[in-house]
Amino acid sequence: MDRPTVRWDWAYVGFTGLLAVGMAVLPARITVPAPHANWWWVAAFLVLSIVADMNPVVDLGFGGEQVEVTVSLALTFSVACIWGPLTAMGIVAAQSACSDLLTHKDIEKVAFNVFLYVVVIGGTSFLYHLVADPAMPYLGPANLKALLLAAGYYVVSDYLLLSGLF
Repeated sequence: MDRPTVRWDWAYVGFTGLLAVGMAVLPARITVPAPHANWWWVAAFLVLSIVADMNPVVDLGFGGEQVEVTVSLALTFSVACIWGPLTAMGIVAAQSACSDLLTHKDIEKVAFNVFLYVVVIGGTSFLYHLVADPAMPYLGPANLKALLLAAGYYVVSDYLLLSGLF
């Protein structure tokens, strides 16, 4: 009798999905001060990030896969620091799913990218709003620690989740 083969890529996508669910539950349990979303701005950021994500700056071959580098990082990091974690996760999940589906990516890549963005941006937003002082300017010296912590989380979590996939 043949043993079923395990698709490790799907197993890793499932693991990342569990992390994404945990990230979505965290801000629901621990409230962080964040400004309320103006839905016109949310829509504008969503459209701009989809356009940025669909137009890669660099298209590289990595192993047997193609890797695209886009400028959407600036927009997604801004979204994480401007709005609360749940709003930020919703924006990046919609952005990732839309741009990946419009560029005809495989369903496992679509799922992984959505989960990846939810974990990375959700945690970035959570940490920024946990540490930042909302009464001070966004880019002011008082919020520098929050920006550096959020940027550090963004880079490390993105790197770790992506390297685990490859």
